[in-house]
Formats: sequence, structure tokens, C-alpha cells
Amino acid sequence: MAKWSFRVSVNGAVLAWARKSIGYDIHDVAERLNVSEKLVQMWESGEKKPTIKELEKLAKMYKRPLMALLLPEPPPEPPMPRDFRTVQTEERKNLSQKTLLALRYARRLQTLMLDLSTVLEHELKPKIWRVSLSEDPEAVAMRARKELGVSIETQFGWKNEEEALEEWIKGVQDRGVLVSQQNMGEVEEVRAFSLTGAVPVIVLNNKDSTTAKICSLLHEFCHLLLNMDGICDMECPEILTGDQQRIEWFCNHFAGAFLVPKDALLSHEIVKETKSEEWSQDVLKAIAKDFKVSPEVILRRLVIVGKVSPEFYSEMREFWKSLEAKTVKRGGRKPAKECIRKNSPVFVSYVLEAYDKDLISYHDVADYLSIRTKYIPEIRRLVRESA
Repeated sequence: MAKWSFRVSVNGAVLAWARKSIGYDIHDVAERLNVSEKLVQMWESGEKKPTIKELEKLAKMYKRPLMALLLPEPPPEPPMPRDFRTVQTEERKNLSQKTLLALRYARRLQTLMLDLSTVLEHELKPKIWRVSLSEDPEAVAMRARKELGVSIETQFGWKNEEEALEEWIKGVQDRGVLVSQQNMGEVEEVRAFSLTGAVPVIVLNNKDSTTAKICSLLHEFCHLLLNMDGICDMECPEILTGDQQRIEWFCNHFAGAFLVPKDALLSHEIVKETKSEEWSQDVLKAIAKDFKVSPEVILRRLVIVGKVSPEFYSEMREFWKSLEAKTVKRGGRKPAKECIRKNSPVFVSYVLEAYDKDLISYHDVADYLSIRTKYIPEIRRLVRESA
């Protein structure tokens, strides 16, 4: 009998768990493997054993090591983050495979970071205080800015939005939060998510614009302050109900107040000189350029401080949505930089330190960072320069 024709005893429940964990249904598996749906069902019910070759194909399709499919029982999994998305169609309710994989990767970062902190004897103690929905989001935002130690003068001095995103990420990571930028589904599905725990994680969607990432970063940071992980699209909180709506309104308000403090906005020269009927796109863009945010964020803050009517904001928001690009154009791939963004500079630094202390091998470094070994020297250089 050929090697690959041997049939393997597996727990069908494990196969079903692996399939569901990446968002496939029975039809998807059957179509991709060019087998009948009945056969896939028989594998999962235990009526028929898959061959080694079939099992390897399943492992590759489910993005799992082969040994994971040989487990005696499905492993316990942490609960999914609370869903705060304002999805309006059945098609968008289910998370895409890319988003599920990003979530899985974020969980992996949490586990590996804990392991590395143990072997390196580094204490992990996130510097995150707790807030409640009964507090004033403006006051909470001002405290957060003080904790991160960024003045308005410093913010205005950053040369562009990209530098602003980088600096805000550094500030959040200094509070003990891993910030990962990953490829997920379209931004209409999800813009960001956050995970609480001993190693808090914020994941931003690589497909989003820079200013949107900045807002998402602070929105998710607020989720961590509330000790409520979540997966968000930051679209229309009014569609939500009850606590979900209150939480998303609070996080949105916090992000806006953090990035565009009321006093700084009201004292801005353009704001002081502009009359209520003169809030053109050019005026809003000029203000947004100083704060390194989108014109929409500025307009929303102008509503909150009483300078613009909610009706005008709604009209402009619909106009901007009609012009919104669906994808963000990027240049050629830069694997080393992408690796650092995906894993977060803090995690990368822990991995390199563990290697330098002979606690893990060079191939372990590549495995931990999900990168080919040839890029490790460049990754080390970039981390050193950033530090």
C-alpha cells in the first residue's frame, strides 16, 4: 500500500473545529479539495478516516500544523472579542478568513510574549488604568494624553500622518500594549480589534488609511481602558443598541477628544477666524493637517464644541463616504518592515533579546516572527535604529 494511502484515526470533532476556526463550511472544503460534501461530513462524523495525504491537505487549507489535526479533542479556545461592528448585511456578519487569521495571530503573539517574558525574566505589567462609561470621555482623553506625555506642540510638529501614527503607536506600546498591523478583510468588515489580558493587543487593518488607523488605535486603546475587548468598524454606532451603543459612542468620543483636544481646537487660528457658514473642505483639511487627523474628525469635534450643526456633519459625512477609496495603494513589499509592523516592535525586541542570550535558536527567531531567516539582519537593524 502506498504511503499516502494509509488512513489515519482522527477525532472528527477536531477536524470540524479546525474548519470552523478559519471560517470554512462543508461546501468550501469539498470544492477546494475536489471531493464530495458527503466525504467531508463522513470525516467529521468519524464514519470514514482520511488518508495521510488528505489530512495534510486539510492542515494546509486550515492553516494548522498537521499535529493539530491529530489532537484527541478540540483545544479550548478563548472567547471571541465582543462584536461592535455595525454590519447591515448577512454577508458581512461572518468574519472573513483573513480577519480570523489575524485574530489567531494576535492570540499567538499574546502567548509567545508571555513565554518570552518568563524566560527573559521580564515582568509584564501593562500600565493601563480602568475607566467606566459613567466618566466624561473628554476628561478621560485628557488624562490619557498626559499619561502618554504628548503635547499639542509635539503633535503639531510631526511632519505628516505617517509619523503621527508611528509616534502614537510608540506611546500606546509604552503602556504595555502590543500594536500589530495586519492584513484583514475589507475595512467595511473590520477596521481594528483589541484583546485584553496580561498582554493587551490592538490590531489595525493594513487596508485602512493612515488617519483611519490613528483613530482606530485610540478607539481600541479606550476599549482596553474600559477592560472590554472588541472588534470594531467605527461606522455608525447609532445602529447599535444598549450597552454596545454606549461603549462605541464613548470610545469614538474618547478618540476624537484625545486627538483633537477641545481647548487646542478652539484656540486654533483657523477655527477662531472661520464663521459658522464657512467650513469648506479646504478649511477643514487645513485644520486636520495640523492635528494629523482626517477632516471628518475635525468636523465631528466642531459639532461637539458647538461650532457646526449635526445636520451639516451628516451631509459632509455622506459626501466623504461617496468619495472614499476602497483600498489603500502601497509600494513594493518590504518584508522586514512588514514583519515589525505585524509583530510589533516590542515583541520583535523580546525575540531578538532571547536569541542574543542563547535562549532560542536562529530558526526559532524566524518561526516566532513568521519570517524567512534572510530578513533577520535587516529586522535587527531597523529595530536598533528605531530604539
